[in-house]
Amino acid sequence: MGMDKADDSPNKGSKSPRFPAMALPTAVEKAKVIWEKEGKHALRVAALAAHWDLSEKSSGLRSYVAALGYFGLLEQVGGFGTGEYKLSERAIRILAGERNERAAALREAALQPKLYRQLWERFSGDLPSDANLESRLLIDFGLHRDSVRGFIKDIRATIDFAKLEKGVKIAGDAEEQRNNPSPPSKKEVAKTHPSSSKPPMTENVRYLSIPLDIGDAPIPVGMSNSDFDLLLETLQLWKKKIVREEVPPTGQVADDLHAQHRKPYKLGEE
Repeated sequence: MGMDKADDSPNKGSKSPRFPAMALPTAVEKAKVIWEKEGKHALRVAALAAHWDLSEKSSGLRSYVAALGYFGLLEQVGGFGTGEYKLSERAIRILAGERNERAAALREAALQPKLYRQLWERFSGDLPSDANLESRLLIDFGLHRDSVRGFIKDIRATIDFAKLEKGVKIAGDAEEQRNNPSPPSKKEVAKTHPSSSKPPMTENVRYLSIPLDIGDAPIPVGMSNSDFDLLLETLQLWKKKIVREEVPPTGQVADDLHAQHRKPYKLGEE
């Protein structure tokens, strides 16, 4: 998926830009696991989680999927919402191509994330010191303070891994995540691993399923006004028990999750 236009040009006060939650070397290692297990086969969320030793519902899984998408290493099969993914041709060139193919694919992947490419072009491939770069990222690009140092470490590791040389220009994809996957949604996870336990339903009563982030909430249709008022009062009474207190995540995972709900943790999106 593509970035919002507000993210296309950095300026103070804009929302934090999106970027992968890991450096390219780590993303390639994650892609290598898929290559060794599946080759060119498409796979679903459950298989991805198993290959990476993660829970299907973990934020880590979404972060991995999004990060590989940022670098153009993973593609969604069959369009948004299918829950199926496969390695991209770029990933295959990196993992199984000839030396020159691998080198070119690594350079392309390194500058696929929009923020990486913006910084590379802005400084002509010669990034300033960490202190200088940190200041510019905070002020000019609006990065979160708790993620900026990790970002600097990752972009430097990515540049070194891809052996990018000063002055190198890589044609960037204007719609960076056009062909990259979105992280698996909770509904996609539920499709591949349905829950075995369902709340008991009263026979001969029709239910309206209300889609919530945590899952579908069945509401009986045809209740009286008094029953409806009682339902609202009961929900309000038990709100503290029903609603979890949300603690904002920190670091790169927070930025990546922000991108996904963009965003949106498309894969590779910004």
